[in-house]
Amino acid sequence: MRPLVFVIHDMNLWSGQERCTLEVARRLSYRWPVEVVAYSLEDPALDSRWGALKFHRIRPNLRHPMILRSALFHGATLARLLGARLGRKERPLIHAAGACSLVADVVQVHFVQAAWRARKASLPLDVVRPPRAGAEHGLATRALEAYHDALLAYHCAIEARVFTPDKTYLAISRQVARELEEHFGLGEQVSVVHHGVDSEVFHPVDASTAEHRHALRRSLGVPDDRFVAGFVGVFERKGLATAIDALAALSPAVLSRIHLVAVGAGNQTRFRERAERLGLGERVTLVGPKHGIESYFRLFDAFVFPTLYEPFGLAVLEAMATGIPVLVSALAGASELVEDGETGILLRNPLDPRELARGLERLVLEPELASQIGAGARRVAETHSWDRVARRYEEILAPIMEKT
Repeated sequence: MRPLVFVIHDMNLWSGQERCTLEVARRLSYRWPVEVVAYSLEDPALDSRWGALKFHRIRPNLRHPMILRSALFHGATLARLLGARLGRKERPLIHAAGACSLVADVVQVHFVQAAWRARKASLPLDVVRPPRAGAEHGLATRALEAYHDALLAYHCAIEARVFTPDKTYLAISRQVARELEEHFGLGEQVSVVHHGVDSEVFHPVDASTAEHRHALRRSLGVPDDRFVAGFVGVFERKGLATAIDALAALSPAVLSRIHLVAVGAGNQTRFRERAERLGLGERVTLVGPKHGIESYFRLFDAFVFPTLYEPFGLAVLEAMATGIPVLVSALAGASELVEDGETGILLRNPLDPRELARGLERLVLEPELASQIGAGARRVAETHSWDRVARRYEEILAPIMEKT
């Protein structure tokens, strides 16, 4: 039988693109023989929940600098995949995550670098500064910015080489589909398949998790009577600055009842200093990246996601599955699943902290509304299972797999 080869830097359960690819590949391994070409494949269920699977590890797994890591992967996979095409009786179908591979038949698009470059050019400098850049615009900061500009230029050049009309494209949102058409002229080749979520892992607080919620609050120094606004993701691009500034825009009565907990990667020093300048040091807790993020979602009373650019935002759907209201930027692909005021609150301008503050005040002052929106969000999430996503992938891939 013709093998289905997934090409991606890493497969795991704690990042959006990596998790989506893993969940789909795991399920399709019972339909077709699956091969994974990657730096790493990390899944606790590797031996028990996969069908036919072969893992081809790419070495060396150089973590930094990212530009060299990407270039090494392009080179290593090019030789391997071309050899696989020529050396087998049944030609494999190559499924690549974005432009990570120079050889592909199907491209799963989670991020459009050309679209981010266009969006980034219109944003204030302080919100697009690299995470490790200092507050002062000195030589080190300029060098770091130049490196990130070079990395983005490299990714855009690879996209221009890879995103051609002779492939099938799976976009994770209608937003991504529009970007593929705008920047690469791809239209009829593109199908939209939203992310899924495991509603058994991400579920509302119940008797079995209530004590853990309280314990996590205590460990973070958050009183039980506080309304916790949660944030998950890369601090800079996903809008933590707006979330912090929104606290400063709250009325004193609401501010006294609220606490912001941000989980993710980014320059903690920069954002901690921002909170302290606004007199919010005791109202903001910053936590580094975490596995088992579902426990943090059950800690939150609402989820804020004022992202500046986001093709989807798996964390939004995970928050919805947890049954909490989401306040999500209209620039996130996941906003396509939100009905404003019914299953979430849409933020038209993620750079406007007053808009986010108004949404938070509604939820804090109207707990019944918050509960209704959270319940509606949970119902939406329950219709977006990974099984459903995998079935949609199978529908799209089956006719291609039948071709010789």
